[in-house]
Amino acid sequence: MKRLITYIFVLGIIITACGRKEIDYSNNEKTEECDNQNNSLVENLSSESIGDSDDASIDNTFETDDNTSTQQESNNIKSIDLDTKDNEFSKAISEDLAEGCSRASFIVDLDADGNNEAFVVEGYEEDPGIPDYDDSFEYWYVNKICFVDEEYNTTLLEDYEGSYIATSQELAEGDSQSFISINGYIGVDGIGCVYSVSEDSIKNCTPKLNIYGQKKFISDTEIVWYEEAYRSFFDYEEGSTLSDLNGSGRCQLLYHLYLRDGEFYLYDAKEVTIDEVKEKAPIDIPEEIDISTAQFILRDNNELDINYYEKDKYGYEFHCAIYFLSEDKGAWNLKETIPGYMDVNLNENNWSVLYEEMN
Repeated sequence: MKRLITYIFVLGIIITACGRKEIDYSNNEKTEECDNQNNSLVENLSSESIGDSDDASIDNTFETDDNTSTQQESNNIKSIDLDTKDNEFSKAISEDLAEGCSRASFIVDLDADGNNEAFVVEGYEEDPGIPDYDDSFEYWYVNKICFVDEEYNTTLLEDYEGSYIATSQELAEGDSQSFISINGYIGVDGIGCVYSVSEDSIKNCTPKLNIYGQKKFISDTEIVWYEEAYRSFFDYEEGSTLSDLNGSGRCQLLYHLYLRDGEFYLYDAKEVTIDEVKEKAPIDIPEEIDISTAQFILRDNNELDINYYEKDKYGYEFHCAIYFLSEDKGAWNLKETIPGYMDVNLNENNWSVLYEEMN
């Protein structure tokens, strides 16, 4: 009887989940089906300036839970776990171990030549202690990370010293080149880099971006950069402009990058008018968005970002509504609304609202 009650309870959860309304967007099709949800219950549940794109387009599947995007299920994207066993790569590090540290390795073949390389982590297992991080990964505190090539030559990755990295990372496998993203935290700030191997040397494949903001694969040819900023709220300060003030309210801004010549680049973008938006396809804009003051940003992956704000006597609260053009290009579909506002170019935005004097 107890087993029957448990079965009915789980079945009810599945039916409820299948009835949940999902928002469709982009040049994408939803691939979540009830069968996949059933299987996931049985299996272990686990997760330059902007420019230079060649009018690229995307064809990937996203999830939209809790304002995050997770990678599509793909045979080319795999999880790779930190190997704590001693090996030839860890032995290649000539320096003595720091007190209290061990060595472990992410073993890869990034140039797809049949010979392995490794990222050797020196550190120890420890929870990063971040109150709002929502993943289920285990973490290592990093004293240092060295890349060890197939000839056992070592290269120190200096940006990771003093950080925490997850013991499970993502590997995007290609026929002639593969990529690994190494994500974690420094303090409360997310960090991440995407690496590959070119001409037997390690290569940073997001050279126009710094380490801050995690970089996660959508497919083996596209990543999302979660830029972190404090721009959700701005206090009212008479005589000042928003561009002069420091904002508050932590937010993650989602920028898509595409693969070109072995590196990932941000899609080209431009500011457009509401009329230009409607020329491409019909759009349903929520009442809270004042189109007379909103900013419309069109990106080459058929993404439309609408920056808008709400104001009271205390200050400004910013939001960005993110739309994608439907696969048949017949409508703009809302994917999600996030706190803060997106830039047209990195750290550069000519939105008039930011430069108007408060009165």
